[in-house]
Amino acid sequence: MEKSGCSTYKWETFLTSELPGYLSSQKGVKANGSAAVGISMAGASAMNLAIYHPAQFVYAGSLSGYLSPSTGQGWIGLAMGDAGGYKKEDMWGPDNDPAWQRNDPLVNVGQLVANNTRLWVYCGNGTPNELGGANLPATFLESNFMIGVNKKFQDAYNAAGGHNAVFNFPPYGTHSWEYWGAQLNAMKPDLQSSLGASPGGGG
Repeated sequence: MEKSGCSTYKWETFLTSELPGYLSSQKGVKANGSAAVGISMAGASAMNLAIYHPAQFVYAGSLSGYLSPSTGQGWIGLAMGDAGGYKKEDMWGPDNDPAWQRNDPLVNVGQLVANNTRLWVYCGNGTPNELGGANLPATFLESNFMIGVNKKFQDAYNAAGGHNAVFNFPPYGTHSWEYWGAQLNAMKPDLQSSLGASPGGGG
């Protein structure tokens, strides 16, 4: 994607319309009954796909996700800039734009409950273990930004009457691939069961 002159990023349209349409017509992949799983900032995106497209995404997973982007606009802007000069305003507009609230899973957690979406939410606490990930950015992000908002999301989900989620907040884990890979393996049986897939049938 060309950054210069880009006014909006329309990943939701691509992931819910253009890509499924292509996969259905060209590869025979069904358009509904899928899962969306995201790490870090994409954790909120996975939840949002399930909020607004519940038939298409019956399962949503977030690994170390920031699940309240409307309260973290400052650091999200810094992270996007560091990732390649991207601008948060090109995503959901200025900080007071209603799009920030629309794309906030914590604000819209009641819709996930109403949809009865199966959820898997993981976040470490910033303490490394034998898996590694002991560098300062990985420990700082998990302990200072991620774990708090994930626990707020859990509280809001439970308060809204949710009963179809796994929340995994172990006393270790940093913002790094070692822990996300382990968590994907832990999630796999639950995901397969929810989607009606055969264990061992998909690698």
